[in-house]
Amino acid sequence: MNIKISVIIPIYNMEKLLNRSLDSVMNQSYQNLEVIMVDDGSTDKSADICKEYAAKDPRFLYFYEENSGPSAARNLGLEKCTGNYIAFLDPDDYLHVDMYAQMLRALQETHDGMAICDYRVVYGDEPYDSEPAYTLQILNRRQAQTIYFEDTHSATVATVVWNKLIPASVMKKFRFPDSRMVGEDESVIYKVLYSFGQIVYVKAPYYNYFVCDGSIMNSRFNVKRFDLFKAYDERISFYIKHKEYDLCRKMFFLYIHMYCSFVELSKQTGEDYSGVYKKIFYREQKKYKKYKSVLQMNMNEKMELDLFNRYPSVYRRLWKVLNHNHH
Repeated sequence: MNIKISVIIPIYNMEKLLNRSLDSVMNQSYQNLEVIMVDDGSTDKSADICKEYAAKDPRFLYFYEENSGPSAARNLGLEKCTGNYIAFLDPDDYLHVDMYAQMLRALQETHDGMAICDYRVVYGDEPYDSEPAYTLQILNRRQAQTIYFEDTHSATVATVVWNKLIPASVMKKFRFPDSRMVGEDESVIYKVLYSFGQIVYVKAPYYNYFVCDGSIMNSRFNVKRFDLFKAYDERISFYIKHKEYDLCRKMFFLYIHMYCSFVELSKQTGEDYSGVYKKIFYREQKKYKKYKSVLQMNMNEKMELDLFNRYPSVYRRLWKVLNHNHH
């Protein structure tokens, strides 16, 4: 098969886990790959490891840039890659040996535009006890957006870049926001998904998402986390533009619930984020006033959003009580 997949890997100080990650690409049962390793100014032995792979396997290409974050590294990868499809891999994670073969198979069986697969969370080198069962679900444009709101696992499936096989002709139209350390996938992928009438979802966990203590999402609560709300903001505007009022309504609820949970999380740090919260709240309030009339809400939904926008502190107290009872 002469379909070439470009795998873009942004790398920053990953010497301990990088071999496992690169081996999992090198050993893919589907061999027609181009592996774009972008070293984001690493200060450990990551560069040496990348160069070793580039020396022993011509499919592995090494690029260096001054430290600018994962978004900039991925953007450089998008400029350099030449494959028919683009995939992404984070350097602390690793792939099932058949991941790309099975995703390509799914695309050929269904003739859909792009493929996504499931993932599993791993805490070490966890082998597969049995082969993941291969089942397919076809998602239309609306469903591909809606799974984001179902639960945490589905939200990750819908949001991240690393479990997707995207035609280069589409992916190259997009760029990740350089300035964001959190929510960079969140800022791009819903637009990529929206570019396709149908998407095939391979419901097998071919991607191993490694949880380690130092990652941004698992590190202590800090101001970078608020980048997420910029992505929410853009998403609301995008849905309005495309007259997806139901999705827009869902985004408003996600926005206000995340706002409350961020307020609670930040209290544990002892730092004062009130200025940041005001900004986030006023941004949401302005949007809500502007779009309220088109959101097609029922009475309860309207009451909830109105309460948040008029009396945020009252809403937060209620949210806290209901949330604790919920758990």
